[in-house]
Amino acid sequence: MAISNNEAFAKDYPLLHRTGLKACLTDSTYMKLASTRAIDVLDHNGKCRDCKYRRFCLGGCRAGGFMSNQGDILGADESICRMFMNGWVHQLVRKIKQLRPTAVCPTAKYFDENGELA
Repeated sequence: MAISNNEAFAKDYPLLHRTGLKACLTDSTYMKLASTRAIDVLDHNGKCRDCKYRRFCLGGCRAGGFMSNQGDILGADESICRMFMNGWVHQLVRKIKQLRPTAVCPTAKYFDENGELA
């Protein structure tokens, strides 16, 4: 994982060769994280619950959430929040539509239907 060299992360997620495959794939912190659903991440974060972009970002990257929220692996990924809240995603969607008008993009369709690309 991208954050495996972080000491706080490493204590809860030890290396596979130290724990063994069976222990890792049964009742482990790793498996709890691997089986976490996006709704659990969104519900864990108050700012995500009512965010109009929640179905697109899904709380962002878990590494980003961990680093943005002092070791909270379910924390919101603040860099992804900024991407949506500051309009960067809208700009990307507009540019894609400009460059490839026939491209099918579910995000563009959603923004069009909700009048957010006007």
